[in-house]
Amino acid sequence: MRVSDMLLEGKESAITGSRLVDALELKDLREFTQLIEGERRAGSPICASTGNDSHGYYLAKDAAELEDYLGSLDRRLHHIGLTRRHLEATLLRMTGQGKIGGC
Repeated sequence: MRVSDMLLEGKESAITGSRLVDALELKDLREFTQLIEGERRAGSPICASTGNDSHGYYLAKDAAELEDYLGSLDRRLHHIGLTRRHLEATLLRMTGQGKIGGC
């Protein structure tokens, strides 16, 4: 069974990852997220929510909901980039090195 077969449409219908791991009888959340990524790459509109109003995974009910999710991913990427730049500056102050090898 595919993960998307268990998901409902709409952010308000999000199902937690732990509940889905149990229902699919997977060994852990990591295996679950790998399945999710595979389905997304195959074109399934699987979204995730960490907001106060809903928490878990769901299928986008329409293009607007998928666009909202893409926007949340863009915001996360932006914040991850900021965090990385701040930590790189900290590394420079600590060691005099500006870059971590290969990063």
